[in-house]
Amino acid sequence: MLVQPTRKALAPFLDQIRALRPDVLFVWSYTMLLPAELLSLAPRGGVNLHGASLPQYRGGHALNWTLINGERETAATLHVIDEGVDTGPVFAERRVPIDDDDDITRVHHKLVDAGGALLREWWPRIERGEA
Repeated sequence: MLVQPTRKALAPFLDQIRALRPDVLFVWSYTMLLPAELLSLAPRGGVNLHGASLPQYRGGHALNWTLINGERETAATLHVIDEGVDTGPVFAERRVPIDDDDDITRVHHKLVDAGGALLREWWPRIERGEA
């Protein structure tokens, strides 16, 4: 597992990815746009597990905005990574209810569980390039 670098440390990070020769990139929780150079390093592209419903809650702090807006459910969402902010095609999601007594921590834990289940379900298809 690699951790997102600061923008100043992007070149060494790209070298690390290049050395790994990945078929596909997988991202769960990142805060910067992924440069085209990074996305081009994986022949099958990249997949992001986003912690909110798409396309309604693109971008950073999606869970915060979901709760601020009083939504009654959210989702763990798998989508293709492109050069935009959570703009790639969605191919799977797992809905998560938001209960009256839920706080951000509880909803986050629900999303982690839903995301893990979604990834276990979809990873074989992602590996085969079928997602």
